[in-house]
Amino acid sequence: MVSLASKNVQRVIDEERKLAERFIYMTQPYYTDDLHKTIKYWIDEAVFNPETDTSKLTAMIIAEVNNGG
Repeated sequence: MVSLASKNVQRVIDEERKLAERFIYMTQPYYTDDLHKTIKYWIDEAVFNPETDTSKLTAMIIAEVNNGG
C-alpha cells in the first residue's frame, strides 16, 4: 500500500514537472506571439466564412501547436 501511494505521488510530481516545462516553453514570447497570431488569423477567417471545415481547422491548429508554431 505504501508502494502504491509512493508511485502515485511520483506520478503526480512527474506530471507537474511536465506541465511546468510546457508552461515555460509556451510562454516564451517568440513562440507564443507567432503562434497566437497564426491561430487568431485562422479563427478570424473561419468566423467570416460559414463554409469553414471546422475539423480541418482544428487539425491545422493542433499541427501548428505540435510543430512549435
